Amino acid sequence: MRLGIIFVLISLTISSQLIGQQKSTKIYGKNPDEIFLGAIISKKSINTEKHEFVKMKTNQKLQAISSTFKYEYPAIIPSKSNMNKIIIDEFNSAGLPSTTPGGAVFSLWSIQSYNELNIRFGQKMDFSKWFGLDPKAKMAKSNILIEYEIPLFDLYLDLFTDEINNYVQEIKALKNDDLIYISNISWGRKALILVQSDFDENKVKPALYNYLDNKTLTEEQSIILETASISYNIFDDTTLELTDPNPLKTIISYITAPITKDNYGGILYFFGSELDGAWFENSF
Repeated sequence: MRLGIIFVLISLTISSQLIGQQKSTKIYGKNPDEIFLGAIISKKSINTEKHEFVKMKTNQKLQAISSTFKYEYPAIIPSKSNMNKIIIDEFNSAGLPSTTPGGAVFSLWSIQSYNELNIRFGQKMDFSKWFGLDPKAKMAKSNILIEYEIPLFDLYLDLFTDEINNYVQEIKALKNDDLIYISNISWGRKALILVQSDFDENKVKPALYNYLDNKTLTEEQSIILETASISYNIFDDTTLELTDPNPLKTIISYITAPITKDNYGGILYFFGSELDGAWFENSF
């Protein structure tokens, strides 16, 4: 994942006051190169800066399924290379994942504390690393988070097979109550964009909605966007060259670019399964 921060004319901030403990079953992978179906991960590491994985030899072939019905995957011994191979093989035989025109989904959120960003990742995050933000910095007058996403495809394990039951027993044999395994992964393109402004929120939000909906901006709305400070994080290991006067344009152009075998997005999030069959729910 890459991050960036652009200071234009006015310094702005996004934040939100969280009350009580947050919980999530949907978790962003801080080290996506190690994520694959069946990967064994430490629950205690979820809220640390790097997820910890446990390697285990197995001969169990686990069945991968997708809600993207044009893809049919063979059973595989769980590994990153085996998972990547069946994905590319399906792209070659059935075609690339597609999204309909207007398939991008976006939402705008007003926040008052940086801690509210944690829920978008399903865990505790280091905002200085993942957004280039100083959590102690003074907040701006208006703090708007844009969540812009194009979901593409997913993979999940068939949990009703003898092989997955055998695999779980092998994990239990490690005698470590801290372990779960990854049972569902979703891919796509996504950006979290923090727009920070000293204009009133009732002016900033309409300007952002008009821009995202490709509507004509008023002169004041153009000024609002030009004078905003934008921090962003894309869910992909790609560096964006933010040379355009409007950094929002660069970020969204990348998210909406044509899908290719070399650029079909990144891992947006995963779900974990407890060894008793329940979904893992992270608290933070």
